[in-house]
Amino acid sequence: MKPAGTPPDKTDKGGKINLWKAEQGPIYDNNRYPADNAFKAGGNDFTHTAKGVGSWWHAQFKGGNSWVWSVRILSRKDCCGARLGGARVLVGATLCGSVESNTKNGQWYEVQCKEPLQGGRVRIEST
Repeated sequence: MKPAGTPPDKTDKGGKINLWKAEQGPIYDNNRYPADNAFKAGGNDFTHTAKGVGSWWHAQFKGGNSWVWSVRILSRKDCCGARLGGARVLVGATLCGSVESNTKNGQWYEVQCKEPLQGGRVRIEST
């Protein structure tokens, strides 16, 4: 048995962590494209913050703190895919890594953490 607070074995990455309570800022167009659009099925909804360095989106992990090895992000399908390029991904307050710089519309991007991180939320920040 492992001591409390020890990450599971790297071979046991578990599964998808459910997210909830999404927020974003700074707000764009009176929050016409809210943060919780990220949870909608179908793929035609998207979130949108005001452009610029430091814009952010985050959501809490349903069930509290979780161990994270990687984070997957889907870029907006209809335009603006390049805006995701270089974004920082944090688990809790710890940097997991950055999205590659050459991002495109409608593509999935996976950011691998250098080591398993434990936290209660995921945050994406523009750079």
